[in-house]
Amino acid sequence: MDNYGHGVHLVGSSNSFVAFNNITGNFLCGVKMESSADNNLVQNNFVENNFEGISVDRSNFQLIQNNIVKGCGIVVEYSSNITLTGNVVTDSQNFGAHVYSSVCATVWGNLFSNHSKGIFVSNSEKTMIFQNNITRNEHGVDFKSASDTLMFENMVSGNEIGVLLTSDDSENNTVWCNDFADNTQQVLVDASGARVFWNNATKGNYWSDYQGTDNNSNGIGDNPYVIDQHNQDNYPIIEPLIIPEFSLWHIVLLFVLVSVVAVLLRAPVLKQQKISVFSPNT
Repeated sequence: MDNYGHGVHLVGSSNSFVAFNNITGNFLCGVKMESSADNNLVQNNFVENNFEGISVDRSNFQLIQNNIVKGCGIVVEYSSNITLTGNVVTDSQNFGAHVYSSVCATVWGNLFSNHSKGIFVSNSEKTMIFQNNITRNEHGVDFKSASDTLMFENMVSGNEIGVLLTSDDSENNTVWCNDFADNTQQVLVDASGARVFWNNATKGNYWSDYQGTDNNSNGIGDNPYVIDQHNQDNYPIIEPLIIPEFSLWHIVLLFVLVSVVAVLLRAPVLKQQKISVFSPNT
């Protein structure tokens, strides 16, 4: 807590296990892994109000799961094969997760809420984004110079902009089987030539503002959902999809666990009496 640098810093250190810590108020990162700090597991931590929450820099094969990250985000840069899953990331002025200049990142089953950008993918290839709850952000998902991205089965709701396209050099990105519900603007194309495939061969996305019909009752709209001259969903889905939501009991369990750890680490009575919190006699 309140360190001038990082809370936990792994430099070239691999096969480490960082779990059940209260990591708050650090000037730089809560947890930083860099310089080939490969194959680490970061899970079940409470990470709050650091400059960056969890950061991966030039390190590969990381699993970041079941953490509560508040007031900061998760950054992946110049890395490959990084998995973010089961994390609750809220209340950052910047982004919930930023994947930058990386390959094969997987963002699966997380909650991103109340950020400037929920998920920001830039200069990256083969990012997979699925089964996330992305809600109440300024921008839900932002693509910039992103290629071969797969985005499916996400709930994108209540954002000012659901998906923002900010460059025309993104290629081969596919967005399908997502629920776009009650965003102020579902998609904003902020680059004249930006293109995304908004459906696979048979299904597109659910759009809460779709005005088309389904005369043959096959669950697919008769007319495309048109975004602009370069972007349209050819197979808009009429009814909302049943998308796995981030489970409430999981969130409650995480809060309970990290709260217990925080109490043990900070309890002044234990410090005064010099009692080890790990002693079987306490």
